[in-house]
Amino acid sequence: MSEVALVEIRAEDVQKVLDHLAAEHFVVAQYELLGRYNLGVIIEVKDKQLLFDVVISNIRKIPGVQETRTHLIQDGVVL
Repeated sequence: MSEVALVEIRAEDVQKVLDHLAAEHFVVAQYELLGRYNLGVIIEVKDKQLLFDVVISNIRKIPGVQETRTHLIQDGVVL
């Protein structure tokens, strides 16, 4: 299963969060964004429970993360 997580981070903590997520095995890609959310993260896991665990247990607990919005990827094309 794939998911897009939009992450709002305190400005002074953006690089720390980027570094933390770069080391996680479930992160396929991460993109710095301009706007309300500072980071877009593509997550790949085997099932829904792991998806929940990744967001609740991992991403939301990283120091500096203020909010997350998650969206399951229904369909797509890899270029």
